[in-house]
Parts: sequence; structure tokens; C-alpha cells
Amino acid sequence: MPSTGGAWAHDASRGIEENTGATQLPLSADELADLNELAGRIGVQEDRYNEHHMSLVDQ
Repeated sequence: MPSTGGAWAHDASRGIEENTGATQLPLSADELADLNELAGRIGVQEDRYNEHHMSLVDQ
């Protein structure tokens, strides 16, 4: 009998694998330009992390 939440954990793991795999997706120069143009429409509103949490990134 599967444990409660087992399916969720499996789905979350698969989602993480898919998201990290997307970083390896090759993009053409035109695709990158399109993505940068679309991101520019949104604009950056604020930092994603506060100063303390940024100090923990890449450690």
C-alpha cells in the first residue's frame, strides 16, 4: 500500500528533474533574443531574495 503523499513526492521529484533539465535545452540566438524581449516587457520589480538569502546562494 502506498504511503500518503507518496504520489506527490514522486511528481515533485519529476518536476525538479524536468526544470533542471530545461537548463540544458539549447536555444538559438533568435530564441534568446525573443525571450529577452519578452522579459523586458515585464521588467524587474525587485530582488528575488533579500540580502541575507543572496549571501547563501552558490555556497
